[in-house]
Amino acid sequence: MQEWIKTFIKQVQSAVMRSLVFLVLLGAAFALDDDKIVGGYECTPYSQPWQVSLNSGYHFCGGSLVNENWVVSAAHCYQSRIEVRLGEYNIAVNEGSEQFIDSAKIFRHPNYDSWTTDSNIMLIKLSTPATLNQYVQPISLPSSFPAAGTMCTVTGWGNTMSSTAYSDKLQCLDIPILSDSDCNNFYPGMITSNMFCAGYPEGGKGSCQGDSGGPVVCNGQLQGIVSWDFGCAEKNRPGVYVKEKDLIPKLFKVLAARFENRTGGYTRMARIPNRENLDRAPMTVLEYKGNPFPPLFPMKRVSELNLLNQLLKACREEKAQMVSEKKDL
Repeated sequence: MQEWIKTFIKQVQSAVMRSLVFLVLLGAAFALDDDKIVGGYECTPYSQPWQVSLNSGYHFCGGSLVNENWVVSAAHCYQSRIEVRLGEYNIAVNEGSEQFIDSAKIFRHPNYDSWTTDSNIMLIKLSTPATLNQYVQPISLPSSFPAAGTMCTVTGWGNTMSSTAYSDKLQCLDIPILSDSDCNNFYPGMITSNMFCAGYPEGGKGSCQGDSGGPVVCNGQLQGIVSWDFGCAEKNRPGVYVKEKDLIPKLFKVLAARFENRTGGYTRMARIPNRENLDRAPMTVLEYKGNPFPPLFPMKRVSELNLLNQLLKACREEKAQMVSEKKDL
């Protein structure tokens, strides 16, 4: 081989290596810090039986089981296909307690804004119901939002330090809810009514809490979903979480209303029961131990396959209408 060709190959190899190093450093500098727990501790094994790992060949987000059919997570965790892993503690080994279930349907909140992260919530329908046991249990949904200062627990398999790899064992961190005024002072103009702050303003822990989409549990109820923050455990940069209380019922109502308006074939939609009247809830409501989850549409009048086809058709029609409206402008 001619000498100039060898020299050229070496120069190309060197340039490629420099580019790879640059990309790695750039990714580290700009990576979202919404998937780390810093300053926490290893959870007691299986003490958080609602915690799930979202997997697509690797763990990428957390979530919470709200009944045997549904999981809630953050909308920015969306992927077209997700394997939901339940009953996990150490995600690096097979402990015999796990259940791996594929997603059947995934719904992001229609008002989700990827720029502002408002309404950052997503519902995942499991392809088969989870088997409830000592390792897998749903978390209760809240009836009200707790006062500032209430201590909550956030969990996930994220980093234990900003420079380390993900933790194999589930991590816990106890954090206080901050007042709305403090939250807005920390992030002026960035906090919506669907968000709240929790953590320690002095930094050191609580500013990068939990895997994205993972739970914030206060007094045994799911009050929040890990959403975003700046930096990692930095001073005056507490974690920002999705305020779950009203968003899940709203998401179901919107989906049900859209389907009813598109098809025009149904005169009655399943009613969302008041939390105070769960004992008298209609049989069409999916629930488990006080977790009301209304079906998207009347279950006895349409098969799941037909329902999915109708929903996809409605989405295509809506997209076509949006394209048409843009052309008219």
